[in-house]
Amino acid sequence: IVGGVNTELCEFPWMVRLQVGSNLCSGSIIDETHVMTAGHCVSTNTASDMTVNVGEYDYSKTEAQDQVVGVSKITVHPDYQLDENDIAILTLDKPLTFNDCVQPVCLPEVGDSSALNKAQCTVTGWGTTSYGGKTSPILQEVTIPTYSGALCDAQFPNTTPTDPSVQICAGKPSGGADSCQGDSGGPLFCPVNGQYVQYGIVSYGDGCAIAGNAGVYTDVSAMTDFINSVTK
Repeated sequence: IVGGVNTELCEFPWMVRLQVGSNLCSGSIIDETHVMTAGHCVSTNTASDMTVNVGEYDYSKTEAQDQVVGVSKITVHPDYQLDENDIAILTLDKPLTFNDCVQPVCLPEVGDSSALNKAQCTVTGWGTTSYGGKTSPILQEVTIPTYSGALCDAQFPNTTPTDPSVQICAGKPSGGADSCQGDSGGPLFCPVNGQYVQYGIVSYGDGCAIAGNAGVYTDVSAMTDFINSVTK
């Protein structure tokens, strides 16, 4: 996360740190046995390559609230390619224990992202704090304006979603605030009626936090059928 601040302990209890071999990604908790992440984080891996860490705040040390589980199955979106339909659901090898630090995220209604226009949404992660820089052991958060795929081009001249029907974008046109390497698969969530709802999954960007560029996110509201097909 570029331009962010430290989160509070257990502030965002749906947050997942995903270790995929030697690579860092993020994800979010859907229910006791399913985690959502980006397809590109897991599409070339086997379930045994992965460790799911929840309840985590500072990954440089073991904390009382941490839970660590494995993955029994990876389901990548059937139409995933490069940047499009960049979503996967991980089935966990044992259920999570929900508590104040471990909770599922709220998901949007089908096709709900059209309302996003400069909505102030938050993205969290342990990824790099500058392009090519170091990751952050403490979970970071940054709040950025968010736009539907259709509105992205007008705001960010250098960012054209490859498929606006399944993507949204977020960032400050002046730059300086963004998700970055290692944040992939993590949640972008927006306040709706007093609770956070996850509208985006960190997918890709050109550099990090560059003026005129947005981060591009998978539109969760366009993925409801896929999510339900795996989790229900």
